[in-house]
Amino acid sequence: MLLYALASNVYLGEIGPVLGWPLFLSMTIIVANILGSLTKEWTGAPKPAARLRYVSLALLIAAVGLVGVSNHLISK
Repeated sequence: MLLYALASNVYLGEIGPVLGWPLFLSMTIIVANILGSLTKEWTGAPKPAARLRYVSLALLIAAVGLVGVSNHLISK
């Protein structure tokens, strides 16, 4: 929650309250999936499920990156 508060108020500026919460949730999903991979939680999962997971994570990472780039361009 501290990271959400810091990011939404300091780094995201005026759009912080609107975009801060979805970004926070996206990052928790990304970190949880990375930790799940490291602990071999996905061992034995069906290949379509693993593929869907990778595509979903790629979309989340791209969305977070897009918000970061757009915020950087707006602040210029």
